[in-house]
Amino acid sequence: MLMLIVKVHIKPDRISDYIIAVKEDASDTMNKEDGNFLFSVSQDKENPELFFLVEIYEDNTALDFHRESQHFIKYRDTVTDMYSIPPERYILDTIYPPEQSYRDIKRVLV
Repeated sequence: MLMLIVKVHIKPDRISDYIIAVKEDASDTMNKEDGNFLFSVSQDKENPELFFLVEIYEDNTALDFHRESQHFIKYRDTVTDMYSIPPERYILDTIYPPEQSYRDIKRVLV
């Protein structure tokens, strides 16, 4: 499985708009993509302009499917002008917990 971590800096006056857009994308991803097992959005307590997205995908095919989805394209097009600096992206192989744990999490969350 793959973990995608995205570090996003949002312009202060666009934080509320960003939260609306990212929650919609996260929800659609979890509900509409079989190859996605988690989409978590977190906001830094000390710097509210900083967000972290943690996403778990079955494999590269599932991640590619996500990047081509209508909800992601809508998110991307909506938030591009909200960034104060370009996002940082990291793609990692998951080691622990076991893959089945992510499948179980999705059943609970969706």
